[in-house]
Amino acid sequence: MRRRFAAPCLAAGVAVACGQTASRPSTPAPHPLVVHPADPTLAALDPRDTTYVLRVLMRSPSGDTTERERTQLQRGEHDLAGGNFLLTSKWAPPFTTDDSLIVRRAGLVPIQEHLLAGGVRRWFRYEGRRITGTVQHPDSAPRRFDRTFPEVPFAFNEVEALVRSVPLRTGFEAVVPLFSEIDETIEHDTIAVLGPDSLPGIWRVRFADPVIVSVYEIDGSERRTRGYQVIQRRSGLRIRYVPPTGS
Repeated sequence: MRRRFAAPCLAAGVAVACGQTASRPSTPAPHPLVVHPADPTLAALDPRDTTYVLRVLMRSPSGDTTERERTQLQRGEHDLAGGNFLLTSKWAPPFTTDDSLIVRRAGLVPIQEHLLAGGVRRWFRYEGRRITGTVQHPDSAPRRFDRTFPEVPFAFNEVEALVRSVPLRTGFEAVVPLFSEIDETIEHDTIAVLGPDSLPGIWRVRFADPVIVSVYEIDGSERRTRGYQVIQRRSGLRIRYVPPTGS
């Protein structure tokens, strides 16, 4: 589990702490806040029956740094009976990823998911710590999946909804357990509220995992994403997701 927390003393401050070790015990680092599904700190989203398309603009860190539109991402939200809603996402070619995820509105508890990515079909049912389902590769019979984890995770593909749901107050930071549908494991990533944007009513919220760092622009009154940028840690590639005008 990867956690990013600053040490209490740095540089010259280390020497002071070391010099006082014998007479004053060190203070243990505070435990990070961990947010699980059904956590009461999460705001209940008000899903609208809507489908919209995000332009996906990419810019290389070196060479030709011109920002160009490479593909599009279609997202959808649809209210369902029983306090649930459906989250959908579908990438335009050259990508072939299509995801449908049913989530309980209160606490963003995942219920079931169907994911098609790279020709592989995955179906998962979320039952607290236990996740069951099937994984089917092209020209192969479905493989059953049944695993019980030490904790209850969110689905990785509900990250955008999670970012919109955290308390919008500067300095809020939490670790979130996410079930990686591709790796079939749980990873622990961080969500942090950076503070208000220069635009009135907009908040900047960061999501970080070992591969990417994303900064979202969230409308605080409607809990809507107004766009976001992703930076790939290793390559430095920048990807901007731009919503349609008036969304």
